[in-house]
Amino acid sequence: MVKNNLFLTYFWRIFLLLLFVLILARTAWLSDDAYITFRTIDNFINGYGLTWNIAERVQVYTHPLWMFLLSGLYYFTREIYFTSLIFSMVISTLAVFLLAFKLSRSFFASITVLCVLILSQAFMDFSTSGLENPLSHLLLALFYLIYFQWDIKENKVTFLLALVACLAILNRMDSILMYIPALLYIVWQNWRKTKIMIFAFLPFVAWEIFSLIYYGSLFPNTAYAKLNTGIPSVELMQQGIVYLKDSFVRDSLTLFTIFLSAFLLFITKQWKLLPLLVANLLTLLYVVKVGGDFMSGRFFTLILFNSCIILSQIPWQIFTCQLIKGFTLAVLVGLGFHAISPTIASSKSSNNQEVPPNGIADERSFYFQATGLFRNLRDKKSQELVHDWVNDGKKLKSSEQKIVVSENIGFTGYYAGTKSFIIDYFGLSNAFLSRLPINTYEGWYNYTGKMWRIGHFYREAKPDYINSIKQGKNLIRDPKEAKLYDQIVLITRGDLFTYERWKAIWQVNFSGLFGN
Repeated sequence: MVKNNLFLTYFWRIFLLLLFVLILARTAWLSDDAYITFRTIDNFINGYGLTWNIAERVQVYTHPLWMFLLSGLYYFTREIYFTSLIFSMVISTLAVFLLAFKLSRSFFASITVLCVLILSQAFMDFSTSGLENPLSHLLLALFYLIYFQWDIKENKVTFLLALVACLAILNRMDSILMYIPALLYIVWQNWRKTKIMIFAFLPFVAWEIFSLIYYGSLFPNTAYAKLNTGIPSVELMQQGIVYLKDSFVRDSLTLFTIFLSAFLLFITKQWKLLPLLVANLLTLLYVVKVGGDFMSGRFFTLILFNSCIILSQIPWQIFTCQLIKGFTLAVLVGLGFHAISPTIASSKSSNNQEVPPNGIADERSFYFQATGLFRNLRDKKSQELVHDWVNDGKKLKSSEQKIVVSENIGFTGYYAGTKSFIIDYFGLSNAFLSRLPINTYEGWYNYTGKMWRIGHFYREAKPDYINSIKQGKNLIRDPKEAKLYDQIVLITRGDLFTYERWKAIWQVNFSGLFGN
């Protein structure tokens, strides 16, 4: 009987893990935003440095660790589509395996978290996509595998935990919020651990030093483009609440699981899990504060995974009534099937090009026709994605037009090659425009009547700026903008170690903090 029960527990967990892999393959896709990073990877591997437009040094990616890992693979494959998808799938599967087979304290816990992750639209969507989410999930699983199963009082364990947190921040800087509570708890127990943690964070310090020297800034350029908007905080928070509502409508399982984990933590009095709950709360507040994102569910996947770690640690055996556990699992599964597009039933074969008034889109549905894995396997077009923006990039590559203004910089930028200098009027890839005030976005009104879309903050590329790029000299008439242009040129194009460049770096990045 014992052997039979053991066989069944392994059978169901393996079955659900294989189901996860199957659905992951069916729903695998790449986003346009991923190709922004892919252009940098292509330039890097082909000897043009960590650049986007090869003429200037601008950090367009937000995930250095993810970018470097993909670059290492791309060096050998020289193919980005299947390389990034397969890598994402392997990383995602490993993260789910660690959670279900290594972290979960009981069979029921492992089955529960597997069902949640399989049925969560947000988690499945961004377990591929080409973005850094899979690696963020894996690093969080590794962190808590060490945290729960090793003795955190030992110095070597503290070092490993801090090192994993360091890697997570290198993968995406704002993910530090998921690690701060647990690290502070360790320091609170023994303040001498601080020195060990500082030593473990040296790779991040080294990256920041490199970033300041090479790019002339401590943060990705996208941070300036998306946070330097001048939009009142109240409006952004309103948009952040809309982001929560959007997720609840499209994918209620994800938010329900997040709140369920908090509820179960309190009723079971698992106070050792409080750092995870605080991490969820901090990250949720941050997501709301910055206005969420234009990709539905993307910013909730790490919070969901953290919530599943909480669920994996809940002592479900204290619920002696099997109906309670059965009802809980049934509700979770029911919410998963209640989604607008259940993961287990749909691969989103339709190409939904509609962006709703709130500005939040179902990104996988938007790009699935062009980048879906099975479609490209069937059509054998791994290098030839079928999309209008891909065609735009190919036309640029073969044309004599070397300087162009565009809003679609992912597919278009990657396929345009190295000869084209693309001016992105959302400022994501442009250090000059990202530091200018935003303008109204023609043809777009969001739900509040304001002319901006979250994550898409329009900056006007004026003719005198474009002519300055074309002619290689400052033709900008506005004195403040002309001064900024000279500083940005020095920072992104000048020799790395000159007094003038470092003076410009100080003025652009720090003078506002300490005075001119």
